[in-house]
Formats: sequence, C-alpha cells, structure tokens
Amino acid sequence: MLTESRFVCDNMGMDFTETHHLGPRAFLLFLGRRMKWPIFFLMLVAAAWYWRGLVPAQYQIWSDYGIHLAFILWCGIMTFVILESYFEYHSHSYRFDDEYFHVIRGYFIKDEIGVVYHQIQHVTVKSGVMDRLAGVRQLVIVLNAGSGDPARNTLTLPALDRNKAEAVQRELLRMAHRAGRRAPQEKTYSRNEEEEEESEDE
Repeated sequence: MLTESRFVCDNMGMDFTETHHLGPRAFLLFLGRRMKWPIFFLMLVAAAWYWRGLVPAQYQIWSDYGIHLAFILWCGIMTFVILESYFEYHSHSYRFDDEYFHVIRGYFIKDEIGVVYHQIQHVTVKSGVMDRLAGVRQLVIVLNAGSGDPARNTLTLPALDRNKAEAVQRELLRMAHRAGRRAPQEKTYSRNEEEEEESEDE
C-alpha cells in the first residue's frame, strides 16, 4: 500500500511516507490574521508623532518620551505576534502510514491523533477570503467516531497550499475507500436461519 501511495504522491510532487508541515504561506496567513490591532496601534503612534508639534513647548519632552515608549511597546507587540504566528505555523503536521492518518498538533506539548482510514466519512477543502488571498485551503476531515460531539468527530488542517490540500484530500478518500472495502462485513441473519442455527446447537 505504501508503495502505491508513494507512486501516486511522487507524481504530485509529495511523499506521503514522511511527516509534512504546513507550507510557508500558512505562516503569512496566521500573521495576517493578527495584524489588525498592531497596524491600528502603529497608526496611532504615527499620528501622535506627526502632530507632536501641537503640544505646548513645556510638555514637548514628555510628549516625545511617550511617543518613543509607545513605539517600543509596538515593537514588543509585533515580536509577540510574529512568535505566536510562528508557533502556530509549526504546531500542525501530518503523515500517512499503512493503517492510520496521523495529525500532530501543538508545539511544546504535542497531541498526536491517529485516524483509522475506514472511520473517514468525507474530506472537505474549504477556503475563506483570507485563505484565497494567501493561496491556502483548510482541509476538514469528518469522522465516523461514534461521538455526539461534532468537535471530536472533526479534524482540521488549517492552512495547506491549495494543490497540496487537494492532493491530501484525494489520497485520504482513496485510502478510506480501500480500507472500507477491506473491512470485515458483519453477517446478517434471517429469522429462519437463526432458528436453524439454534436447532443445530441443541
């Protein structure tokens, strides 16, 4: 099975026998989602710097001190935003093997989830406006896990390159279809057959 998977994925420029991470576009997407408030704060600092001449001369030194302090604070915020985006970017990975699809989440404390292929109901490739601008797609895997909680029956890879997301979707569906055909089928009995088996046991 791995030989066939390697052949299919090599033709797509991927190797599903290795652990894969989100592409660099995911980092840009995560960073872009967090830039609203830093940009707003920077605009306020720039406006204060531009209009600092309106401050009376006796307070000018305090005005400049406040503006410089606000700019240092903005640098700290940007550093935090970049690090947070970087950690989120590196906190998702995935890999295929013979029986399972592994999704690894977390950076310092990792949570690895192994999904049996025959539990996969369907795989959806979704995209919002920001996703399309960044050239990425969300891969949503819905499982038949027997849980009433939709969150526990769903796995999401938040930002894959569009072509890679479609390739992973095709491979997951192919593996799920193959696993479903190999799964043992439960034998069903009619009432007459059950009576005959009970009489044979007696």
